[in-house]
Amino acid sequence: MKALLSVALVAALLVPSVALGAGPTPTLAEQFNAANAMMQGTASDPSSYFATYAQKMIEGLDGTWTTIGFLNYTQDNPDLLAKACQKQSITVAVEAPFAIKLTHNAGTDDEFASTYTSNGGNLFGVSTPPGPLLHRMGLDQGKMPIDASLRVISNSNGIATILRPSPDILIIQTNYGYPTVLGRCPK
Repeated sequence: MKALLSVALVAALLVPSVALGAGPTPTLAEQFNAANAMMQGTASDPSSYFATYAQKMIEGLDGTWTTIGFLNYTQDNPDLLAKACQKQSITVAVEAPFAIKLTHNAGTDDEFASTYTSNGGNLFGVSTPPGPLLHRMGLDQGKMPIDASLRVISNSNGIATILRPSPDILIIQTNYGYPTVLGRCPK
């Protein structure tokens, strides 16, 4: 049920006119074709979905990305994207056939990384070592209550749903929290 809600959320993000009821509503077949494309062509074949979605989704993912959801990136604005890529870059590297590593702020004092390993389909286990993450957030100084540190660790480890609706957009939702929308930085 939660995976279905994730798909509905992504569909609402990607097709706001349908979600808000504005404009002509695509036919059910058109909506299914869009969902099937987002699911890498596996929406109508459960065995293919679990066996191949992660492999297809990971393909060509290597590169530099940035979080674009907070940018309100609603139009093509190269300057806005370039600034975000410069200030908040995320290096995405395919680690194994079914694992990816996202390194935030590579080469800086604020560097931390998370590894996502496929559990089949669009579900991934995410692991983020606590030391660098807590340092990045300023929680390693012993000045914050322990529960604040534990919340950060809890929210950065667990289960992630990953969708890739297009080659340059990646959506990651960890522990059913608010999704993070990443965009590929220009080369």
